[in-house]
Amino acid sequence: MADNEYWYKYYRTKYNDSCTEINNCDSRIYNLKNQRKQTVNRINQLKTDIKNTKKAFDDITAVVKSEESLNNKLAVVTNKTSLASVNFSGMVSSSDVKSKSLTDVYSDETTKTKNTLNNVLTKLKTRKNNLSTKLSNLQSDFNRANSDLQNIDSGITKANSDMSYWKQQKTSNYYNMEDYRRKMLKDAG
Repeated sequence: MADNEYWYKYYRTKYNDSCTEINNCDSRIYNLKNQRKQTVNRINQLKTDIKNTKKAFDDITAVVKSEESLNNKLAVVTNKTSLASVNFSGMVSSSDVKSKSLTDVYSDETTKTKNTLNNVLTKLKTRKNNLSTKLSNLQSDFNRANSDLQNIDSGITKANSDMSYWKQQKTSNYYNMEDYRRKMLKDAG
């Protein structure tokens, strides 16, 4: 009888241990699923941020690429002003009016325009570099979050596998425990 009681207690302890392990697996799966939701939300937010940052980067790149065209247009305006100045000087010299150079009259304005254009383009180039850095950082965060998601999914798969194992152990230990309980009752009766 002592043998049967020993084995009954042994399998009852193993059964209880299996139940504890199943609860641990359940808890682990619950926590991992919560982490998964947070990680998926983070990935979605990063996708949106990357898309918006890329759009801003592309827009600024297009403007910066037009720098040469803008400088050429400013040079055309300067040349036309010079030609107009020559024509104006020619018209004025034939009259009694004192001649003024249109180039001199508009040179301050032309210089201010060129400086403003250069300042704007310099700021845009700085912003472009900042966006490039931000885009790179966002992409790294996105890659890290995807890796985290894969690890979480692997953890969920492992915890489900562990739970399946412990459920089998629980069932096996239950039948063994019941078998020795019946033997104890038989020996007692």
